[in-house]
Amino acid sequence: MKVYADTSVFGGVFDEEFAEHSRRFFEEIRAGKFKLVVSALVEEEMASAPKQVRRFFDELSPLAKISETVPEVLVLRDAYLNAEVVTRKSKDDATHVTLTTVSGCELIVSWNFKHIVHFQKVPKYNAVNTLNGYRSIDIYSPMVIREPECIRWKRKGVERITELTAHMSCEQEARVLVPKNAGATQTPEQTTTENPRSLGSAVRAVCMLPYFMDERQSSNYKAG
Repeated sequence: MKVYADTSVFGGVFDEEFAEHSRRFFEEIRAGKFKLVVSALVEEEMASAPKQVRRFFDELSPLAKISETVPEVLVLRDAYLNAEVVTRKSKDDATHVTLTTVSGCELIVSWNFKHIVHFQKVPKYNAVNTLNGYRSIDIYSPMVIREPECIRWKRKGVERITELTAHMSCEQEARVLVPKNAGATQTPEQTTTENPRSLGSAVRAVCMLPYFMDERQSSNYKAG
């Protein structure tokens, strides 16, 4: 599995609150459980990181593939910004998600709870991906990637989405997953594909458990 790690995960190795999960993640990288992907943007951000973070990044670099900022990355990043997933002040955060998507990674790992690992933004990033012909990605913190039960919940949710949206076009599916007004009005048992708004609410209820767990850690922390 190809996994993109943003700058905050490397910084998290040296933060007392986030060190345990960050170090375990990189242990799994060294053990070959994941294929690490970083980017030219991560390298650029490392220039201003503390010395110990830069040294740790240099140690891991031989294991990583570097994803470059090709034109497709800028196009998808701008699509996130135009959809107001994040503001233009946070365009680098959007670029990390774009690099994950365009490089073909299955997930991005980050400690950025404000602009990346956020339960309201995750479905919006993936809706834009769908509308632009890309597949959905998983967006987790290192804490959740160590929680097999949450991964199983997510997989069940994806299976349920596939079942409920099999007959829909990409545009219809994106509208369902990111309705204008959030908030479930029906239970999952009452939900049908004839009511896209309630379907979208049910989909989020099934899939968002890992992100709510991340939200408990912090609402706006960004390490590194």
